[in-house]
Amino acid sequence: MRITREALLKLARDRAELLARQDRSLICIYLTGSLLHESPLLGGTTDIDLICVHSDEPPQPRVVTRISNEVHIDEAHYSQSVFHQPRRLRLDPWVGTYLIHNPCRCTMCSTGLNSPRRPSRTSSTRPRW
Repeated sequence: MRITREALLKLARDRAELLARQDRSLICIYLTGSLLHESPLLGGTTDIDLICVHSDEPPQPRVVTRISNEVHIDEAHYSQSVFHQPRRLRLDPWVGTYLIHNPCRCTMCSTGLNSPRRPSRTSSTRPRW
């Protein structure tokens, strides 16, 4: 099977949709890592890095799913409260580096980083893919 960026993005979308359907505490899922670039493969292998933000403490901090010998999905799960302290985000290599270069402008994850407003924690807004 030939690995293309488009196929990887479809896998990421499908996984995000599945997660959103299964877990009502998910308020935001975003893509990070090598798949943001035109050439995500290194030595014929790659991973799909997803950051999952939950309204409360997530059940697991990390989930890695093998898709094939060349591809796996790597999910990092965070509580929304982590994003309320922007200065501390710089210490997290997964979240901080991405947000420094790509500030969040959405209103769903309420990071407060360039976000026009903060939604309430009881918001019924669900991620849309």
